[in-house]
Amino acid sequence: MLFAIHVSRDVDTAVYKNTRDRAAYLEQQGCACSIVSPDDFPWVRRFGGRFVPLLYPLALAGWLHRRAKAYDVAMFHSYAGWMVLFLSRIIGRFRHLRTGIQFHGLEPLYYARLKAESARGHHPLSWRYRLVSGKLMLALLRRSCRMADIVLCLNTQELRFLVDNSWAESNRVHLLANPAPVSFLFAREYRPRAKRLLFVGQWLSMKGTRDLADAFARLHQLYPDLELVCAGTMASEETVRQSFLPEIGERVKVLPRVSKSKLRELHRESDLFVFPTLSEGFSLALIEAMASGLPIVTTPVGASVDILQDRESVVFCPPHDSEAIMNAVSELINDRVRRAELGRSAQRAAEKYRPELVWRDYAVCLNQLGDREIEAGRRMPVAGVKGED
Repeated sequence: MLFAIHVSRDVDTAVYKNTRDRAAYLEQQGCACSIVSPDDFPWVRRFGGRFVPLLYPLALAGWLHRRAKAYDVAMFHSYAGWMVLFLSRIIGRFRHLRTGIQFHGLEPLYYARLKAESARGHHPLSWRYRLVSGKLMLALLRRSCRMADIVLCLNTQELRFLVDNSWAESNRVHLLANPAPVSFLFAREYRPRAKRLLFVGQWLSMKGTRDLADAFARLHQLYPDLELVCAGTMASEETVRQSFLPEIGERVKVLPRVSKSKLRELHRESDLFVFPTLSEGFSLALIEAMASGLPIVTTPVGASVDILQDRESVVFCPPHDSEAIMNAVSELINDRVRRAELGRSAQRAAEKYRPELVWRDYAVCLNQLGDREIEAGRRMPVAGVKGED
């Protein structure tokens, strides 16, 4: 089986981590797996990031053409396989491949939200980005989905878009969750008063960072000793601090990159998870917070509305509403009982997404790619995971 992702093999990115874990699970069941990324084609990177959506699929098609007989199934991350899928109709070497497209956030939904956010911030998208990402790539993705054997997405909003806009028939579209890391499922003690807020994510406007900074500025006036930890920002401490008023900068701790063990430690030491994101597929940061039993204040976007219940296991705030975030956090700071109720309910919800359950569902989806002419023994087996996450 081939996994073709269009991001770097960076262990700090959710796409690569999840792909690596899926491949490891399937290998435990006896399947040979390979992961290919733009890192395997250095010449593609030399043309700049804006050309990767066009050049990487071309490079991948040439690479796979020479190795097509080595694979039974090819799973393409978003646009990575559009050229292979186009050629599969005319080139015999690709015709035996069973193909799938896996989204880690559906591009047309993200593009629409990014366009709205750019207009809101009076920073319109460049004409090149609008042409490539808003027109060309969406057309290529739509055509690719129509030709793939299976399409996997992360939440019900994405599924509805794919079916309602005729990108794929409903029987070819399947929801796929991200797993809750077992190591985050620990018992938590809830302090009488919350003193530390945790945000995990890249420091980008689409993660709601402006709303987070504004909400924390208001909270600081009420609770001067409150601390905010921003982890995994992939941006320097200086860059992140520029979003906050100078007088509250010392109450903001920035960790551009964190190891898994350090991230677990941060979850243990924090009291509230604040995540005012504007666009998500199935957030790894969110499922980690759920698993650790942190009470969560976030926005109703992506998979959060599929897996959490407002006021029972989460407090939802409208996007772009820093005042609502501030009020939600303020109500919880001194309410230990309420924080415990939210956190424990979120942790119970996360239990449904243990790795062995998620990966088994994934194998069930892949079993549908089995060719009827192939003996049952060659199809991908479905079994429980043999090792822990």
